[in-house]
Amino acid sequence: MLVKDTRRLVLFVLPTILLIGTVIRLYFNPEGLQKHNTNFAPSQFAKDAGDDQDPLFSDEVIPDDPQTTPQDIPQDIPQEVPQEIPQEAPQEALPDTLPETPLDPIPTPEQHGDNQPGILPLPEDLATTHQEVFSASTLDKKFFMIDFGNGFPSMNPNIIPHPTLDNTWIIVAQWRLENKESQWFAELVCDATFQDNVLRCVNPPTTLTVAATTGGGHCEGDLAFFNTNIGPHDARVFYGPEKPYTIFGSNSVHTCFGQFVQDLRMVVDWKGDREKLEFRLGTELQRPLPWNPVEKNWFLFWDSNGQIVYEPYVMVFKQQAPFDIHAISRQPIWIHGREKHPDKSTSDMFYVTSMSWKQRGQKYHGFLDDEIFLAFGIEDEKAAGINVLAGDLFKNLGACFEE
Repeated sequence: MLVKDTRRLVLFVLPTILLIGTVIRLYFNPEGLQKHNTNFAPSQFAKDAGDDQDPLFSDEVIPDDPQTTPQDIPQDIPQEVPQEIPQEAPQEALPDTLPETPLDPIPTPEQHGDNQPGILPLPEDLATTHQEVFSASTLDKKFFMIDFGNGFPSMNPNIIPHPTLDNTWIIVAQWRLENKESQWFAELVCDATFQDNVLRCVNPPTTLTVAATTGGGHCEGDLAFFNTNIGPHDARVFYGPEKPYTIFGSNSVHTCFGQFVQDLRMVVDWKGDREKLEFRLGTELQRPLPWNPVEKNWFLFWDSNGQIVYEPYVMVFKQQAPFDIHAISRQPIWIHGREKHPDKSTSDMFYVTSMSWKQRGQKYHGFLDDEIFLAFGIEDEKAAGINVLAGDLFKNLGACFEE
């Protein structure tokens, strides 16, 4: 019985091996069969011998490889015409009589209209890429400029309501000095009102009396110039539940450049109450390691017990630990009046630096129909702001529990 089974197995295996060997030989050397049969199909597995011979297993085109490169050669090749590209010698050049087969174009990243990757959209794209917000007070609905007066160019502004005066606000911004090589920095501050649709200082500005800090000599290499820095950088001014604060960048003892917090009432001519002063001196903010060489754009928030190539989004989070995120705006905010430059396929860069209530007396809490001031810098050269309804910022939110 075992002998009979062995014979049957041999009768099956031998023809199978011969068939596989023949197929492999024809696959790698089809020219041998073409010499005896001029009607043989091109040397590749194809969907249909009468079609364009698209490869079944790959769309990749390999130069000088007859298995993957389509040849513009008629199907009926005269027997006396020798094949000039034998598989065994792929290094031989193609005959001059054969047309050159171009390679498939290299895929490029998806483009949106005429925009380049990473470039901000042009006007016709705004409806699909951004949520545009409009001023609640200006006639043209565009943003308003912030002016500290002649000789005081500024950037990265902040706006908070005045503690005692109606229709008056305290504005703070980085003083943009004409001398670009200067290592002295200061923040301008003044009381401001709207004059001709511009938020302008009532009197010439003064500077925040922020004391320069002493670093620990951690600025090295390209950041070594920070060792000679004097004064605050890019201050943020805002209300907490009860008191006003400022956060600014300055020389750090923990890293090269850190973030400091100070009670705003200690560095301006504050007209309101001065009770419960905290952070009388600039106090460096710390966080778990590792530190960045330059720390920037920190912010403070309080829980229900009172205890950051840039696009601004609105984030809604729970006021109790662990501060769950409820929703984030589906699209970044576009401030009406932001200039677009179609010739450069770009637009002005805006940096939102401050958000506060417009109404005197409002500090940390408000309602959807209350107005909010957004202050922002333009191209690191100008200071501006816009007042919008809080409810407008809550439009088009994407809830975090949505799929």
